[in-house]
Amino acid sequence: TPTNFVQRWAARHLAAAAVAGDASAEAPRHPLLSLLGWYSTESLVVRNAAALIAGIRGRAASAPLRDRLGLPAALDGAADFQARYALAALHMYLSVRRLRAAGGGGGGGTQGGGAPTAGDAAGVMQAAFDTFWNVVKQEMLVGEAGVGVIQAGRWAREAEQGFFGAAVGYDAALDAEAAGGGAPGAGPDGGLEGALTRNVPALVQLAGGASGLADYVRAEDRRLRAMSDEAVVRGKMWE
Repeated sequence: TPTNFVQRWAARHLAAAAVAGDASAEAPRHPLLSLLGWYSTESLVVRNAAALIAGIRGRAASAPLRDRLGLPAALDGAADFQARYALAALHMYLSVRRLRAAGGGGGGGTQGGGAPTAGDAAGVMQAAFDTFWNVVKQEMLVGEAGVGVIQAGRWAREAEQGFFGAAVGYDAALDAEAAGGGAPGAGPDGGLEGALTRNVPALVQLAGGASGLADYVRAEDRRLRAMSDEAVVRGKMWE
């Protein structure tokens, strides 16, 4: 189709730019791509959000991560979906947390070559969040979770509400630890370990406890805070 042709042609153009030594793979800009809106803020936000979601899905399904957390290499049907969802949701939370910070200003350049703006970060965050839940519902329908369209929609709405509640608990724990000099377990209700136990109990049980999972979340939160706002807004957090 014409759209697919344009996408393939654009990909070849950007790949050629990278080979020629353009690290950002965005210059020189091609007039036809500009005319088609390839470099518009909206298009960049969508592509950056897509890159972020691809990274989250890849990390959540990776064998090295399961080994690190002590999770079983394979689970059956709905149990496997639930484990992958719980891991993906944790990474989505960490991404949203970092994008919120990027929206506060400070850091390196972003899509247009200037300093990251709240609009850049907020746009990617919203687009990625919407895509995340669409992907979750789609995986429920085509995977082994064994649910129908109505069930998938209802479950996703409930899971989204739970996501926000969990995020509040994770934020409180991580912020309390940061204020307390990084001491694990700081904060209300058992700190990060307590928040994980309440919000992803099945994952904690599979991991043999919350300690290893909490250490991973802390380490990734520190890594993301050290990452440039430019890389964050470009969706490169989980590459």
